[in-house]
Amino acid sequence: GGAGWVPVAVHCLAFGAFAGAARRAATRVGACGCFGHGDTPPHLLHVVLDLVLAGVAGAAAIDGTTPVTDVLDGGATGIAVLVVSAAATRVVYAGYVDVPRALARARGG
Repeated sequence: GGAGWVPVAVHCLAFGAFAGAARRAATRVGACGCFGHGDTPPHLLHVVLDLVLAGVAGAAAIDGTTPVTDVLDGGATGIAVLVVSAAATRVVYAGYVDVPRALARARGG
């Protein structure tokens, strides 16, 4: 139900606040520790992704349902949802880890 999404939304907001604070810190943080990578610098993209994910979780909490569970009852459609979910997870991972690391290397950091 919707109540289960509330902690997810709070967590995303808290991590977004941490990433934003780390970016603004007078002493620059060399890594945010995302996904266990020590060389992932906090990036504006972290904050944006966290706010988007918090919004999605907040919407699910307000709606009270999880649309994916409705689709998973659909057999082949459920498999398609799982494949798309896996691809979306990889895109989010790239946004948190790969893109900031590549941008830091490009800047010489």
